[in-house]
Amino acid sequence: MLSGSFSLCIIFWNILLKQEVKTKTIDLENEIAEHERVNVEINKVKSVLSIGEKIAQMGTFEYMAGTNKTYWSAEEYSIYGLDPDVPSPTYETMLAKSIHPDDAALLHQTFTAALQSGSVYELEHRIVRPDGCMRWVYDRALPYFDQDGNLVRYVGSTLDITERKQAEEKLYITLQNLELSNRDLEQFAYVANHDLQEPLRMISSYTQLLERKYKDKLDQDANDYIQFAVNGASRMQILLNDLLEFSKINIQGKGFKQVDTSTVLGQVISNLQLLIAKNTALVTNYDLPVITADEAQISRVFQNLIENAIKFKKSTELPKIHVSCQRQNNMYHFSVADNGIGMEMQYHDRVFIVFQRLHSVKDYPGTGIGLSICKRIIERHGGTIWFESAVNEGTTFHFTIPVNPEPV
Repeated sequence: MLSGSFSLCIIFWNILLKQEVKTKTIDLENEIAEHERVNVEINKVKSVLSIGEKIAQMGTFEYMAGTNKTYWSAEEYSIYGLDPDVPSPTYETMLAKSIHPDDAALLHQTFTAALQSGSVYELEHRIVRPDGCMRWVYDRALPYFDQDGNLVRYVGSTLDITERKQAEEKLYITLQNLELSNRDLEQFAYVANHDLQEPLRMISSYTQLLERKYKDKLDQDANDYIQFAVNGASRMQILLNDLLEFSKINIQGKGFKQVDTSTVLGQVISNLQLLIAKNTALVTNYDLPVITADEAQISRVFQNLIENAIKFKKSTELPKIHVSCQRQNNMYHFSVADNGIGMEMQYHDRVFIVFQRLHSVKDYPGTGIGLSICKRIIERHGGTIWFESAVNEGTTFHFTIPVNPEPV
């Protein structure tokens, strides 16, 4: 009886054992399959990252603080022009063989400072590939620490910025050449205008002399011709004077200093007193600041804008001009508003171009250079100028001056 029960127990135990083995086998197979699936996903991610690094021309690296060893991605090898089958170089080897000699000391100083402070490391520098090709790169790496706060490693990226640096260099050379060309043109305009003044004065003087001496001895056509010559010479002299002033803005601009714009505006109003009185104009202002600027040039901006406001007044209203200013972050925003005839906004670019006019000389005298001078002065101060206007509703000119400008 006992023997039979024992046999049944053994049989039952064997069944349980086989079932457990089968279950463990299935679990192991599932675990292996999951492991293989995870490996496949990891390889996919690595492949995508590798492609992304190649497209972005950005490699990744890891620096181990305890051993000075580095571990590079495939693109990091590619950027440095090294064989990916060779172990990653140590920091010392990379510094001696791959970093441009003129940048090696700066890189070592910057990286050492980051190591000592445990801060982010970043630097633009040059590398030299084994074939002698030089490239510009931008390194940025973040520090990682253990539980005790000890620096363990840096993980970072290297971005190839050679094309950007080449573009910056070309742009810098272009800007230098443009600046030199502008200076030459300004100097030429200044000299040419100055030299033209004397013969023009002579023409004007002799035509006026002819007018005075022979006015009663010539017929009407001759008198008209002389008058045309006198007017033309006078207008040409005004044009040359304005062009001369335009060319002198950068050449003869004075240094920047503290300027009370309220005082400057008061002086401008005093200078224009006859014009203001003749047109019964009202010029008001509110809350004008002390700024850093070329006082004479800022005075000229106010004068040109106020003269324009009076010139383009309505025939049915007395001219009113209001000057105000608000500080907006690092800029002073000035406004000069009038109640004049206004203009269409489609002319927002044209009005600031030299000698461009919206009205005939017969209707509104002038050379059309006043707003061009304003624009050049404001740009020299690092600001911008624009206007808002509508026909028969007046015009508001806006311009900005940086709080801390640097002469342009």
